[in-house]
This record gives sequence, structure tokens and C-alpha cells, in this order.
Amino acid sequence: MNLLAHIKNAGIALLAGVGLCLFAYEVFVRGPETLIEPIYLSQQFKERGYSEEELQHILVDTFDELRGVARSVTPRSSDNVVASGLELPDIPIPGTGSSVRPLVEYARSLLEKDASVSASVTGSTAVFSVMVTLRESHGDVLSFDLSSPGVAVSRGESGSGQARHLAAETNALRDVMRNAAKEILNRQSPLTYAGYLTQTEQLRCIEHGLACDFRKVRELYERMAARESDDKHGVANAAWAHLALAKLDVFDHNLAGAIRHARQIVERSESDPNWVTAKPWAYYSWGVALNDLGCYEEAADVLQQAVTLNPRYAAGYNALARSWLALATAQSDAGLRASAGTSALHDYRRDALDMLQLAIELDPGYQEAYVNRGDALRLPRLTPNYREVDFPNRGDAAMPARLTSADRRPAWLEASEANDAEDARKAYRDAVALNLDTAGRAYERLVAMHDTAFLSVKERITRQQPRCKMGMVRSLSEAWGCTDASMDSPPSGKGRLKYTAFQRDASQQAVCRDPDAILRDRTLPKLPGDSHAKIIAARAAPAISAQTTGQAPVELLRRVSGRGNPAADADL
Repeated sequence: MNLLAHIKNAGIALLAGVGLCLFAYEVFVRGPETLIEPIYLSQQFKERGYSEEELQHILVDTFDELRGVARSVTPRSSDNVVASGLELPDIPIPGTGSSVRPLVEYARSLLEKDASVSASVTGSTAVFSVMVTLRESHGDVLSFDLSSPGVAVSRGESGSGQARHLAAETNALRDVMRNAAKEILNRQSPLTYAGYLTQTEQLRCIEHGLACDFRKVRELYERMAARESDDKHGVANAAWAHLALAKLDVFDHNLAGAIRHARQIVERSESDPNWVTAKPWAYYSWGVALNDLGCYEEAADVLQQAVTLNPRYAAGYNALARSWLALATAQSDAGLRASAGTSALHDYRRDALDMLQLAIELDPGYQEAYVNRGDALRLPRLTPNYREVDFPNRGDAAMPARLTSADRRPAWLEASEANDAEDARKAYRDAVALNLDTAGRAYERLVAMHDTAFLSVKERITRQQPRCKMGMVRSLSEAWGCTDASMDSPPSGKGRLKYTAFQRDASQQAVCRDPDAILRDRTLPKLPGDSHAKIIAARAAPAISAQTTGQAPVELLRRVSGRGNPAADADL
């Protein structure tokens, strides 16, 4: 009997412990939510087969869908409220006659964590209205009435006609629920609402190759950036509004404006903690804009800051690799080689491959990174300009044993570059396999390498997307998989990349040395296109392991970033 009593007491204690843990999690750990109650329905709707829970779930799903769309514009924000139905745990508390749920609800109401939404649908299925009430966590109440557009009813409809009528009813109801979700979102987070409007407009103009109209949404962001928002998160959202404005400037080919907004985030973050979380994305937007301007070394300096602050940022590593890939291409085009017995040129090709390996490990489905990896692998290796090197019993890393007078390239180098070509082919094929509809760049490369593996789907791959006709800046066109042919000859000429790092005219030099466009604490090296230019010697980039640790690769970035700058070894 005593054993049974002990087992019973242990079970009660365990249940109480579970209830306490759930209580603590729901009250103190789980973030704020918008709790959407079951939606009241008129009798006619119930007779037509609709249920209160069904409309509740439609509203919850629509609310989360809108937030998901907005998230691609502002990756993170101070507003992380999610919508859910009333599904709190309801575990009985032994010996109290109560349960966990009402205690959780009461505690969270005292902490002002949750908002709630109640709604009712009145009228007939042909003409109805939805009354929505939003109770904010801090006590404010907002009510709004949404009406249906009306569904035409015809007598004596056939079976197919009745089915169409029922579908029209359902669609009208879903449309009103969608409008209700927009109203809730606009009230709770103007930033997220503006993000939804931005992404919707981007998709509209991109898919149809039309000019984007961001006037309305730009006004919303500018008010938030100026801290004029009447939303309770207005101050914290100012940084994200600047980030969104930077993206809109890129769409408008205003790269100087994009840099200005990104720089403001970086500078304000030094004194205001509300701006710190947006800092990695600000550096990213800033660096990508410099890439689009052709300022590759300056872009690399900025992008290194982005990946140091956010070591899981695959897009940051890809953009940094893009800077170094452009510099490596310029070296190759100029036919630059280090002389025997002198310091080697900086191996930008190796730098690019290192960063692309990190990007792909973090995001194995990153199509653009595979294409860039293939491009880097096809560049010639940066090696001393020996006429012939004999390597008995050595690998690629061996030092030359002796030199001869033959005018041949070393056999080991030819073999290595042949292997690189096959690896590049594989990278392009992987890119095509990831998404045929955005594989234009990858397929273009495979054709140049006389690869016929994808001829059966050539029409789908080479079909020019409307977005590729917009003359957009190169970074966006490459991300969309547009071919070089479409990027080199855009209709407006705006998207053309006119300069390389080693071919700068006076105006381009001025852009890339503008103190308002670049990091102000860097020592600028001279490039071959500048007056009194020289190549800056640096250490070769180290290889990285096949697996990432999730830690910031500061040592790697430090070692691959040296360009003869005395400050190159300083912590980033």
C-alpha cells in the first residue's frame, strides 16, 4: 500500500512539475502572440457548412503568410509577434480544481504580452460583413468593419453552376479574411505591413518586367526612418526602415542612396542599441552596392564586416566572393603573374573559392554561389611565371626543384587546371539542377564548355525571364540567374557594369575613393588603373576545412584580407 501511495505521490509531483514547466515556458519564454479567437458565424453560414474554427484557421494562416512575405524585405525586426489560435496547454493542477491554461492567460495579461482578435460574420452568404476587434496587449482596442463585394445568385442553377457559386462564396470570404489580416498587420506593425507591400510590388513588376512603383511604400518607410511612426516599435524599427529604403534605392539604380542608408545604420549603431541588429545586413547592402559600382576592393572591406558580425550569412559570403572573383578576373585579364623570387600577387581566386565554399555549406541550395564557384574555378591559378618546373614525387604545394629553359607550362599546373575545369562543370550542372527556371547563367557557361547534358531542357532554361529585361543592377540580375548576354546589353543601359578594378577612369576612381561611399578607416592601396599604381603583395589565402563550425571565421578573413596594409592583421 505504501508503495502505491509513493507511486501516486510521485505521479502527482511529476504532473505538477510538467505543469509548472509549461507555465514558465508559456509566460516567460514564449514570445508575444496575437491570439485569434474562433470567429462567430451567422446561422446561414453554418447551414452552408462553414465552421467558426475553419475561419479562425484561415485568418491565422493568412496573417502568417503576410508576415512571411514581408520577412524577405526586412530579415529581422523588433516586431516578432506571430498569430495563433487559442491552443494554450490545459493540464489539470492536482488538488486545485484548476488547470494551467487560465493561469497562463492571466499571467500573460498582467505582463501585457499578447494581443487578441475576435470577429463575427453577419449577413447572408451573398452579402455579408465582418466585424473585427483587435485588443492590443497594452489595452488599446481597434474595431473595423469589412464588407464583401457581393456574390451574384441565379435561380435554377445547374450542378456546375452551384459549384461555381459556392467557390465564389468561399473566395469572397477568404478575400475578406485576407483584408482583415492586412488591417491587423498594419495596426500592429507598420514595418511588417510595409514589407508585405514592398514584396508584393516587387513580385508584380519583376514577373512582368515592368517598372516598380514604390512611392506609397517609400513614404511609409521614410516616416519610420524619421521616427514619425505612431506604432509602439517605431524607434526600434527605424534601422530596418533604412535597410528597406536601401533596397528600394537599388531597384531605382540609386546606389549612392543605398550606401547612404546603409552607412546611417552602421553609424547609428555605435551609440543606439536599437540599430545594432540591422548592422550585418546594412554592411551587406553597402558592400553589394559598391560591387555594382565596380569598387571591388572597397566592397570586400565592407562585406568582411557583414560576415564577421553574422557568421551564418550565406549571402554575405557569396557577395564577398563576388568582390574577389571580380579582382581575380581582372588579374587574369591583365595577364598578371608574379615573377620568380618575388612576393606573389594576392590570390583573389583562392579567396573567392574559400568564401563560396562557406556559402554553399551554409546553404546547399544557393544556386548563384554554385555559378560563382564555377566561374572562379575556370580562372587560371595564380602561380609564379616559371617556364618549366620539375616536381619529382611532389604535389601541387611543392616548391620548384629547378628551372629549365623550356617554354612550356609545368605539367602539374596543366593537370590541376584540367581538374578545376571538371569541378567547374560540376558546379554549373549542380546550379542547373537546383532550378531550371533561373539557370540561365549556369547553362550559358556549360554551352561555352561544350557540355550538352541539358539540351533536352534548353528551351526552358534559355527562355528569357521578364525580370532579365529590366536593365537592373548586376547583383540583382545575377541573383535572378540572368545570362551575361542580357546583363551586358540591357534596354536602358543602367544595369551594365562598365568598369573593372584594374580599368578605372578618373570618374570611376572618384566614385571608389568617395569618403561617403567607403569605410573611412581603411588605407587605400593603389590599383593598376590609378596614377602611380602598383600591385600590392600579400600572403596567399589559406585553405579551409570541409566543415564549418558555425563560429565567425575571423582568422580566415584576417589572413585572406591582407594587401600590404599595416592594419590588415587587426581584428575585424
